[in-house]
Amino acid sequence: MGISNVTAALKKTVAAHEIVPLDDVVQAINNSLQLAVVAANQAGSLHSEAMNAEHKARKLELDAIGHRLDAARLLSQLRRRVEAEGHDWWKWQEGKFDRSRRDIERLLKIGRSADPEGAAAEERARNAAYQRDHRASSDDATDTIDVSRKERADSWAREAQSRAAFRAKEASERAKEHELRRKLKVEIVNIGFRTIAKTLHTDVGGEKTEMQRLNDVRNQLLAYSRRS
Repeated sequence: MGISNVTAALKKTVAAHEIVPLDDVVQAINNSLQLAVVAANQAGSLHSEAMNAEHKARKLELDAIGHRLDAARLLSQLRRRVEAEGHDWWKWQEGKFDRSRRDIERLLKIGRSADPEGAAAEERARNAAYQRDHRASSDDATDTIDVSRKERADSWAREAQSRAAFRAKEASERAKEHELRRKLKVEIVNIGFRTIAKTLHTDVGGEKTEMQRLNDVRNQLLAYSRRS
């Protein structure tokens, strides 16, 4: 499957992560991490090429952050689902991800952060700084080249933070819209219940079993509206 197809499938899984099978979420996390590695490796190669490739490297850096952030969120949500089913998370996840436990812990830390986008951007900036320092210590690069690398890394970090802020705003707006829709579902259920109850309630000559059935259906619909 090509990268574009993997990415398309991944977006569907991310959007429906609460209802898809657990193994599908595991596969989505592995795909996200693999896409992050591919993007990061491509970005690393482009850093050493001509300046006309710099804008592409910057985009790939941001793509790497985005893919890793998706994986972190899914991983954090997956852990909650696994533990809710009574499993020991660390035993359950053994052999399912092609990452070390240390990296899994880092991803979980990002996923449960109050600002996942900012945490992912900071992690990427730290990694870029480490790689920059490592390259500087292993070759005879001049001070001018080092300054240029630092400026580019700082620029990428600022752009990543800007992208993270934008993603955080989008997430907040989606959450608000979801809550408004949930409240509307509850209101619709309650209006329907009250309307039908006027003809089924025992006070107006209705049967007790019919009213009980109406109560059961309302409770089921309310439970569904809270989950969705």
